[in-house]
Amino acid sequence: MGLGTVDNPYEIWTLGELNGIRHNLDAHYKFKDNIDATETRTWNDGKGWEPIGNWGYRFSGRINGDGHHVYGLFIDRESESQIGLLGVTNYATISNLGLYITMISGFEQVGSLVGFNENTPIDKCYVVTTGGQGVIKGKYSVGGLVGGNTGTSSEISECLSEVEVLGGLDSDSLGGLVGYNDLSGGVFNSYAIGNVTGDYAIGGLIGRNKSTLVNNCYAAGIVTGKDVVGGLIGENTYSEIRNSFALNSKLMRRDWMELTFGKVIGFQSFDNPTNEISALDQMQVPEGVLTGIHGTAISFIQARQSGSYVDWDFESIWVVGESSNPSYPHLRRINVIQNAGTGGDDAVMHELELELESIDELEVESPVVEHEELVENVQKPIAAPEELYFEGVLEVFITTTTPGAIIYYTLDGSEPTEESLIYEATIYINETTIIKAIAVRLGMNRSDVLEVVYSLSKQ
Repeated sequence: MGLGTVDNPYEIWTLGELNGIRHNLDAHYKFKDNIDATETRTWNDGKGWEPIGNWGYRFSGRINGDGHHVYGLFIDRESESQIGLLGVTNYATISNLGLYITMISGFEQVGSLVGFNENTPIDKCYVVTTGGQGVIKGKYSVGGLVGGNTGTSSEISECLSEVEVLGGLDSDSLGGLVGYNDLSGGVFNSYAIGNVTGDYAIGGLIGRNKSTLVNNCYAAGIVTGKDVVGGLIGENTYSEIRNSFALNSKLMRRDWMELTFGKVIGFQSFDNPTNEISALDQMQVPEGVLTGIHGTAISFIQARQSGSYVDWDFESIWVVGESSNPSYPHLRRINVIQNAGTGGDDAVMHELELELESIDELEVESPVVEHEELVENVQKPIAAPEELYFEGVLEVFITTTTPGAIIYYTLDGSEPTEESLIYEATIYINETTIIKAIAVRLGMNRSDVLEVVYSLSKQ
């Protein structure tokens, strides 16, 4: 249905209609329902979804998700480039669309939504995991939402990514939201919380950032790399960073190489202006060459208070929990619900509160309670060994099955909180010890408390 025009766009109700966009790349489209794409795992001899648009035939139309999502998207094309739901865009518009992905794999310019995005604004879009599992894999210019982003019209605003981004040997320009952001319209009011692992120019939000603006953004995933690694941005060149935060629990060294790192920016090529940039004071960082930008220290408690975010709009864009279940800021108009499915009254939906006549229509009087009721719990930590009696010195390991969760623990029997010790390595004990631990992941309810007593046997 529809005519493909601005006023009467083609309607997208089914996976087949979504796939049909490739036959009319300059038309206008509007989603009318959530799309189940789980069957794409078996398409094209196991390669999955074929990206819409390429270098020869770029997508230049308009897609309005209208608060709907595509669920279970799968792409396995590790030797191909410009990989995503859309391969290449040029002077298009994308808005109000969510993606639940299992795996998206490519070589260069890989992202869940767009592989290579040129002169195309992206507004209120998100990518999250399917059933707690979701990864973007590639070698060059790989991002959770967009692989490569360029062109003065390519502004990314009010977007988020919670998926893992993973690069192989000699991978370059990997970011939680955008891999390579060059001469673009900027990134605004967006965040990424998935872990990012690669070799060079690795950032929690953006891998390489050149000649553009980043404003009111943050990253919170664990960032691992060989060189030029930053909690927010790996390498920053001729670009201004304003009012942005690195809230990562740690930066990690991928191998023996010395790491050039910064808590906020790994390496700044030139004297780029920065304003009100901060990093978590308890962020764990490896030893290395301190050439990056570390920003002003901010505590866990401060990071959960709206007053810490200068010039952020907490009336219409952001919301932060400050009561019994404090949280980092999340986007007011994107309410992430884990394990979303497709249509039907019994399905759990992942909806956007969009296109309201006024902000007063947003029901946000108790955003924390709503969030707590709708998201799933982080899995309770597990301790090993199972044997509770020991002699001499005991090595204790703690883990959780929830990807990306951070474990906090105590050794004195007190209740663990997010101010407790972060589990980073094996715990060694030589006396009877009560270990308590919780696991925490942004966007999910914290886990139940693990309690285990290891007793020193009498000789």
